[in-house]
Amino acid sequence: MGCDKPVCRVQTTSPTFGECPVFFFSDMGKGRTLLVFGKPLRTCEALRIWSQHNGIEHYWRQLKSSLHLSDMSLESTQGACAGLGIKVMSYLMLLQISILERRTFHQGQLQLTGQRQMLLEIMAHFHELNPKEP
Repeated sequence: MGCDKPVCRVQTTSPTFGECPVFFFSDMGKGRTLLVFGKPLRTCEALRIWSQHNGIEHYWRQLKSSLHLSDMSLESTQGACAGLGIKVMSYLMLLQISILERRTFHQGQLQLTGQRQMLLEIMAHFHELNPKEP
């Protein structure tokens, strides 16, 4: 995906993010709209980032369900950026702990929240399926 399809770029104003471009394009027969804020991007750059939206949506679903951060909201552009920073740092911290402990993201969450019984059950089930793993 890139600039190989027609895209209409319109400049607009968002109450939260200020001046920003909006892209209108077609993807797999569906009309799409993309609001771009922050660092100014060329059309091809914005569409390239958008093409990775499934992975990005999965990341936000994990934040909302695992870390219960969906209720947090701050006003203004600075508040939105601060809220995003808190969410990203929380996710990266939990991911790093999971990697260091050689556990999945969910297992790391269980360990940090003190739900050790459920963690032990998951680990026992894992070892039944993979007896060669440590």
